[in-house]
Amino acid sequence: MSLFAKAIERLKLRLLERRLLKAQGFVTYCRACRFVLNDQSAETVNEARGLYAWTCGNCRSRSTFDLFFPAPVLVDFVIERPTHGR
Repeated sequence: MSLFAKAIERLKLRLLERRLLKAQGFVTYCRACRFVLNDQSAETVNEARGLYAWTCGNCRSRSTFDLFFPAPVLVDFVIERPTHGR
């Protein structure tokens, strides 16, 4: 990829981030590849707790966020951790 093409991709990403910040107030990124997620629709995991999941359009990885707080918090490690009988 040429330097010009890379610069165009960075500009598109920056404009997308600005649009999402203005419209939604936050931007979520894929935990695996750092692709912007919240420009797609989210899957509701637990609406009462504010848990929503996005599947990355780039690497197909699933990232779950807690939107109950003022800023989105990645909670995949908490949800996927085994409880060992507790």
